[in-house]
Amino acid sequence: NLMKKKLLIAFICMVPLMAGAATINPLVPGLNSDDPDERMEARNAILKVFSEATAPGSPIKDQADLEMEVIDLLEVELPLEERLYLIRLLELYGTGRSVDALSSLLGDREAAVHDLSVLAL
Repeated sequence: NLMKKKLLIAFICMVPLMAGAATINPLVPGLNSDDPDERMEARNAILKVFSEATAPGSPIKDQADLEMEVIDLLEVELPLEERLYLIRLLELYGTGRSVDALSSLLGDREAAVHDLSVLAL
C-alpha cells in the first residue's frame, strides 16, 4: 500500500514535465494532504518545476504562468505551512506581478503570513 502511494505521488509529480508545460496545478492536492510525506513530495515537485521554468533559456511565459498559479493558490484554503511555502516561492521567483497579492497578505490573521509577506516584498 505504501509503495502504491509513493508510485502515485511520483506519477503526479511527473505530469507537468510529461505535458511539456510548466504547471503546478496537478501537484496542489498534495499540498493539502494529511500525510506529511505527500506534502513534502508536492513541495519538492513544485520547487523542481519552478527551478526548471526559471533556468536560463526557459520561456518567460512559463515563469509568468507559474507565478500566477501561486498567486491564485494563495486564495485557496490551505494549511498554514503550505501557505507559507507558497509565499517563499514568490519571495524566490516572484516579480512585480506578485506585489499586489503579497501586499494583501499583510492583513492576514496569521502573524507568520504577515511577516513572511513583508520579507517577500
